[in-house]
Amino acid sequence: MIYITSGGNYSMELTNNPALLWFVAGYGVFMIILGIYFSKKIANSEDFILAGKGLGSFVLAGTLLATWMGSGSITGGETSMAYSYGIIPALMMTIPT
Repeated sequence: MIYITSGGNYSMELTNNPALLWFVAGYGVFMIILGIYFSKKIANSEDFILAGKGLGSFVLAGTLLATWMGSGSITGGETSMAYSYGIIPALMMTIPT
């Protein structure tokens, strides 16, 4: 439950709900099963790195964008500029001049 204090700040009550651990454990088991299943399809390290040369351009662009955004949020790159000034100025920074 979320409360608003007299100073206008938000306060969140932490509740103990052990049933949520079943979802976390189930997700972990599901990821292990997927890993075992797909590890059988990998023949060598080149097949692992290139994903069997089966990625489409849309998926490849998505992985590159996720890598760029993830590293920028850790190192404080363009994503911190997007936080400060908005997404348009941050995207305009990526265009070479």
